[in-house]
Amino acid sequence: MFNNFKNKKTFVYTAIAITAAFGFMAARHCSAENEPQESEAPTIKLSSSATETAESKKQSPASPAVTEQSPKTAKAEAPQAEAPQAEKQPTASPSEEPSRTQDEADLNEREQKVPPTATKPDAPKSEKSAAPKPEPKAEADVQKLAAEAKEYLSKEKFEDAVPLLIKAADGGDLWAQNQLAICYYYGSGVTKDVGRAAELFEQAAAKGDGVAEHWLGCLYDQGIGVKKDPAKACQYYIKGAEHGNPDSMMLAAYHFQNGDGVPRDQSKAMEYYRKAAENGSTDAMLVIGNAYYTGAGLKPDAKKAFQWFEKAAKLEHTEGLLRLGICYDEGKGVRKNSAKAVELFKKSAQQGSEDALYLLGMHTLTGDGTAKNEQQALEMLKGAAEKGNRGAMLAAGICFYQGIGTAVNKAQGVALFAESAKQGDPLAVACLAYCLQNGICTDKDEVKAEKWMKKFDVKQSLNPDDVKWSKD
Repeated sequence: MFNNFKNKKTFVYTAIAITAAFGFMAARHCSAENEPQESEAPTIKLSSSATETAESKKQSPASPAVTEQSPKTAKAEAPQAEAPQAEKQPTASPSEEPSRTQDEADLNEREQKVPPTATKPDAPKSEKSAAPKPEPKAEADVQKLAAEAKEYLSKEKFEDAVPLLIKAADGGDLWAQNQLAICYYYGSGVTKDVGRAAELFEQAAAKGDGVAEHWLGCLYDQGIGVKKDPAKACQYYIKGAEHGNPDSMMLAAYHFQNGDGVPRDQSKAMEYYRKAAENGSTDAMLVIGNAYYTGAGLKPDAKKAFQWFEKAAKLEHTEGLLRLGICYDEGKGVRKNSAKAVELFKKSAQQGSEDALYLLGMHTLTGDGTAKNEQQALEMLKGAAEKGNRGAMLAAGICFYQGIGTAVNKAQGVALFAESAKQGDPLAVACLAYCLQNGICTDKDEVKAEKWMKKFDVKQSLNPDDVKWSKD
């Protein structure tokens, strides 16, 4: 089997990071215990059961850590105000704007009707009373300012939006305050000042704003604009979670799962993952699905894993489609159905998953669940390889080396073996070592071949011509 260990920054659970939670990648590999013997030509099985782990990081596909960006890059993102993420800017919905209670409104109305104390009881109506103190901006005025600012932000006219945001924020509008903080954070329409951004988020968070709480959690997590403090970051994530922010739930789960700033607590971590999933986080759905699939943190249960992957897939989540396809491909939690797997791989690949494209290429190469077409398969494998999928690099290399779907081009094959080997694919290392030992399209160098095998604990080299494909 092939196994692609290319990192996927997605989410976390148990002793692994949010990036590539539980490392369940759609790829295949030839493990050390299944290494080919010299006397027997190996058969590569088309499979997708491989799993992958990664070093723990605080970045989730749904809510990766905040990173500083240039003002130019940030301008297109600043209008949105939800929790900070890798490729989109957080947004705060208008529904989060504060509103006064009726009692407050009535009280203000009564206060406005009370005549100034400087007015004499028997003074004639024409007599002027003492000038009243300036009253705070009316809520309607504040909302109007916020609406105008939002319009400018939607047109990326940040210089025009900032003055309005300042006025609306001064009038107590939390949405405007968060947007202003984001403008300071990215330097959009105002001089970049992450310290000032943190201050504004602190003020909004003090009023119980979930968006600001999540931003502060990310800032303290990374030490941006404030002193790095994992414990304080987790406290803000917990507060954000209490206010219904699914991204805060995810990162609170991560901190409990890894004991980062808080005592390690796997049950607490799973509790927050479940809350995030219940609030629509597809990343959390995948985390839970992987926990059931691999048994990392939960008792293995293929059916429950399938159900969680299915929930994410129904929301058209790229990884959810991929993982659900793998369940059908392997018959895990559901009856094996290669045609259904191919259908799901196509959808995931269309959304940009190189892993899905690789698996689709392998199915097309062998005719498993779809019509066999070696030329099309090679194009798919090349596409996935160009995106960095090591399994695809190896498979495409075998095609070039043997002339499958193309004319024989051993030099190209060896080059692809080398690229895949750099990422640690054991079968690619074995093929590369064979080429080095025999001087095939490269200088003969047995010492170098031995170093490659020793580095990745590969016991023996493998003639690429002996590799065969199989649907099973």
